[in-house]
Amino acid sequence: MQLPLLPPPPSPPPLLLLLLVASLTVAVLMRLPWYVRRPWTGSRPLGSVSASVPVLHLWGEEDTALRRGAVEASGEYCEGEYRLAVMQCGHWMMQAAGPACVAEILGHVADHPIGAPGTKL
Repeated sequence: MQLPLLPPPPSPPPLLLLLLVASLTVAVLMRLPWYVRRPWTGSRPLGSVSASVPVLHLWGEEDTALRRGAVEASGEYCEGEYRLAVMQCGHWMMQAAGPACVAEILGHVADHPIGAPGTKL
């Protein structure tokens, strides 16, 4: 027995499609100048600041949004202690490796209590 084929869903009205495309285009074009205006020299943008507090950087080695080169260069922006914790997951670490992420964060906070040398608010 074969089930009957369902009719195709109705097409959205052309005006709705036009509004959707226009709003997405405006959203992209409004953010684009921020990226274009970023002055770069070498591997660091001009006027960049460094973190002076202890930094824990969690990164999923299967992350397709943030590549290893960018992750490893992140330490250049830290004057204080920098530690990279590589997780066995992708971009959505808390969903894929939540307990391991929480353990890393709690360990980092325990190692660097507020008011300890090298920390400031």
